[in-house]
Amino acid sequence: MAPVVDLIFPKGLRIPHLVLETILAAVAFSFVATWSRHPHLIHGNLLRLRTGAFGELTLAVRQIETIRKHERKVKGFGLRAVPDEATALACTVGAKVNLLIEFADPLSVDINGDNRTVTRVYTAVDEPSAAIRAVKLAMPKRQ
Repeated sequence: MAPVVDLIFPKGLRIPHLVLETILAAVAFSFVATWSRHPHLIHGNLLRLRTGAFGELTLAVRQIETIRKHERKVKGFGLRAVPDEATALACTVGAKVNLLIEFADPLSVDINGDNRTVTRVYTAVDEPSAAIRAVKLAMPKRQ
């Protein structure tokens, strides 16, 4: 597409346009690489929800009461408050979420210097069923 658009530009602007297109492509690939290199992770008794370059949230698996599929959109990206729920966070790269994690007891979470009490976290995963199974395997058995 860039070579076709490049023909529209006068000769003096073709090289700067090509440089700009190259930089934009490199930035796009770097975001994809960041998100691919740093996926969500369960390690021991910790669940790390990552949003690439936009931060992460680490939770103790024992604090999780339930985890289930739940599709919705939450405006924004990264770790952020959910506008219509006072005690909810979203931890995603984009607006779409497909997983809901609820806690047995409220947690205190720092979001950019703002300390919030949280009872649920929305996140996005590629395979919700596999993620739910993995988290449930790591969760301690409840009496």
